[in-house]
Amino acid sequence: MNANPIKLLSRGLFGPVCDREIRVVSRRSSSYWVRALYVLGLAGISSLVYFAITVDIRFAGSGKASALQQLQMFAPTLGAFFAWFQFVIMCFVASTLTAGAICDERRKGSLSSLLATPLTPAQIVLGKFAGALVQIVILIAAGVPLLLAIRLFGGISPSFIVSSTCITVTTAMLHASISLAASARVRSSTMAASSGLATSVFWCFAPMILTLVLAIGSNGPRTMKLLPFSPYFSLGLETTSSLGAVNTPVFSANGWWWSVAYNGAGCALFLAIATWRFRKITLGGDVALPPKSKKKRAAALLPDGDKGASSRARDLSVWDDAMAWRELRQRVFIRPWHPWVAGIAAVALLAFAYWESGIQTIEIFFFASAVLLVVFYFQSALIASNSIAGERESRSLEVLLTTPLSARSIVRAKWIGALRRASPVFVFYLGITLVFAVLPGTFSFVVLVHLLLIAIPPVMFLIATGVWFSVVARRSPVAATLNLGLGVAIWIVFPAVFMACVAIASQIGHFPPPDEVFGIVAVWNPAPMVITAIQGADVSEASGFRWSPYRTFFDFNLWTFTLSSIAFCATYFVLTWVALRGAARSLAKRANRVR
Repeated sequence: MNANPIKLLSRGLFGPVCDREIRVVSRRSSSYWVRALYVLGLAGISSLVYFAITVDIRFAGSGKASALQQLQMFAPTLGAFFAWFQFVIMCFVASTLTAGAICDERRKGSLSSLLATPLTPAQIVLGKFAGALVQIVILIAAGVPLLLAIRLFGGISPSFIVSSTCITVTTAMLHASISLAASARVRSSTMAASSGLATSVFWCFAPMILTLVLAIGSNGPRTMKLLPFSPYFSLGLETTSSLGAVNTPVFSANGWWWSVAYNGAGCALFLAIATWRFRKITLGGDVALPPKSKKKRAAALLPDGDKGASSRARDLSVWDDAMAWRELRQRVFIRPWHPWVAGIAAVALLAFAYWESGIQTIEIFFFASAVLLVVFYFQSALIASNSIAGERESRSLEVLLTTPLSARSIVRAKWIGALRRASPVFVFYLGITLVFAVLPGTFSFVVLVHLLLIAIPPVMFLIATGVWFSVVARRSPVAATLNLGLGVAIWIVFPAVFMACVAIASQIGHFPPPDEVFGIVAVWNPAPMVITAIQGADVSEASGFRWSPYRTFFDFNLWTFTLSSIAFCATYFVLTWVALRGAARSLAKRANRVR
């Protein structure tokens, strides 16, 4: 083993593992599809934003000098949108690229062949990381020419292009390293991607959270020097600076270097963790020892993930379906103590925040709701993508199809199991809502009913489409990407495109303004509906039990909003049934069997 760190780094980053990863990924048709769709998506959305913003310039009849001045004001807005769009997409892509780097080798049975080579664990881990980094750089480089083209309108400085690109690249490297460390720990690529992305988001938000915690109970923040370490804050600061805002005296003009250094330190730390975990695998630490107790030996005979069902091993049916029995007993967390540690930490943080600022502070509940619901929806989009594709990758799908179970029963069981694995986050959110919002009297109890009607049905739909994509796609990362892309397209891209088209049409002809037709697309979006439900149930300023008006994105009272929530729930129930039926038909067609 060569102890020279320079030679170890060079042979790892440019060694045979990196060469193999680049060759394998470059030969996949999905890589070309992702690159093409990424560039086309950037160009399409940028063009739509351009036409929506400049419609006044083209139809106002202003002079050339005035139009040129307005274009110079428009370019920074489009550049900021482009930078943030690329930043968000790259964070997700980086997490999915390395999520299956080690666990897929273990699942395919090729890990033993890799361990038989003279390569060290550090060289293998660095080679996997470098192969993913090449793909990230290719995607980012594909979008840089479009960002440079926006500079033709003026108003965008080269320093903004450099800073935003550096922040995006280093943050993507951080996400890739964290998912790589998770891949050395778990056996599923989707679980590695979800846990890796959640850890990455926490790592990036940690400086901002620490600053907020230090500011609670005081007249102002005790320190603001930690904020530039967060890549989200640094990119936001660079964006506002490019839009014409003046930097505050607290932060320097090149404060984004702190976030780049922070991302680099985190990347090195998690690569070291990934190397340490991979070294444990090479030394046999991944092999489980035979359990000592009779109960644990009985659990060891069950399928993977059924360790908690040994006491009920005699009852092998749920609704007379052995597949549903197995899926309902799959392991939800990597370790049993993980939810306890995370839950206690979250409750302690909320309790401290409410203790310092008062139980009637509604902003804390809004922040907690946003974080937990984003995690809930993101986890649901990924968790079912490994259902059928994971069986195919582990070569157990053929065995499953030899059973007398129908395709409909298999799809239903996978959907129920994925819904159960996604439920702890929402149960925890309902508990926080009850303890910190309803019982103290800040919010009415009706918020619990509305959250049940609004938050759960879209998740059921996302899990159903995840099962469908896992049947269609051959690899679970591809299925996860398609499912998450579907959610983003339905709830973010489509409303944005619709509102941009409405803005253009209202300027060209006689068409209602965008604010009058926003409810048409927002009423089926869970985010505006949840915000409306929370604000409408706020009774902190009211006396007794007088209902607050539901006037955020819509104009509802209590009963009309309740009826709209029921219609919202019923619509997503129908879409869920359609997705499950489509998944069963696709599985039956591919297996040449009866549904």
